[in-house]
Amino acid sequence: MSRSLFGIALFCLPLALSSGCGRSWFNLRPCQSDQDCEDGVSCTVDRCDPLSAKCTNLPDDGLCAPSQRCDPELGCVAEGPCSSDAECKDDVDCTVDRCTAEGCQNLPNPELCPVGHICDPELGCVQKPCQTDSDCDDADPCTTESCQGGLCQQRLRDMDGDGYSDARCGGQDCDDSDPWVNPDMWEDCYDGQDNDCNGAIDCQDASCRWEPHCQGGEICYDGLDNDGDGLIDCDDPDCAWDPSCQGWEDCYDGWDNDGDGLVDCQDPDCAREPHCQGTELCYDGWDNDGDGLIDCEDPDCRLDPSCQGWEDCSDGWDNDGDGLVDCQDPDCEWDPHCQGVELCYDGWDNDGDGLI
Repeated sequence: MSRSLFGIALFCLPLALSSGCGRSWFNLRPCQSDQDCEDGVSCTVDRCDPLSAKCTNLPDDGLCAPSQRCDPELGCVAEGPCSSDAECKDDVDCTVDRCTAEGCQNLPNPELCPVGHICDPELGCVQKPCQTDSDCDDADPCTTESCQGGLCQQRLRDMDGDGYSDARCGGQDCDDSDPWVNPDMWEDCYDGQDNDCNGAIDCQDASCRWEPHCQGGEICYDGLDNDGDGLIDCDDPDCAWDPSCQGWEDCYDGWDNDGDGLVDCQDPDCAREPHCQGTELCYDGWDNDGDGLIDCEDPDCRLDPSCQGWEDCSDGWDNDGDGLVDCQDPDCEWDPHCQGVELCYDGWDNDGDGLI
């Protein structure tokens, strides 16, 4: 169906003077001939106005097939509400814009939005509403999700709860399994870890520069070969005058503390220790006099107060050392739970009937 060029011209002329009546219907380029006004659209009539020397490009449906109309930008298109997807563009980034037989469709697609958002067909991408934390699960191992005030919140993972996110997920925590390792910590110059997450370990860290073992000297008490000469602590001649290497013998610990090859009572330094003078100490768990008997087992202790024990009749031990335990010992004959009477509070089967 053909429309009157005259009617279109009257409709578009006032608009053309101010806004162009579409992008190409009225071209304000100066021209000298109609050829100067060619716009590449087959169904527009391109003219150069001899009075104004300006172009006009007016659509003429008569230049299209009977079932088509002239679009001044696309050319001849099928009759209907729309002719192409381009006509249906709605400027909402998360909608899929299509031209169908029923007209334009602008369908929201949430996959075009960031994680935790949905597509509103008018507003675009907006935060996803939620009721529980599980509604916000984004399947990203680097985030933790929560529902707050009806909206999903995502933040980088902080597995050790020290306030710093895992460096593998873009955070600053170089060991997210240890709350004592993060940028706020100080460097422990002995432990082989980068405690403050600055990339430097122990003596490599500037904060350790004044530590003796970071200056190439031997520390004589830490069990480490600090100066790298193969000798540790007091074995190193550098420690010859160190107080910790001028040691005394601890006469109870089973170690050669002063390095003279003699342990505890073997060392003359322990000669005045009571338990090194052939006397049994009846309370220390050692065979002080070397007779193979320890503490109260040794006859030397028979008069020692710590060996004058009484029998506890309910603990399962031979407290007085007479070979009889609890109710087997005559000392317990008057004890209530040794008289066949059930005591109702001690957790024992006092009367032997199998019930406690």
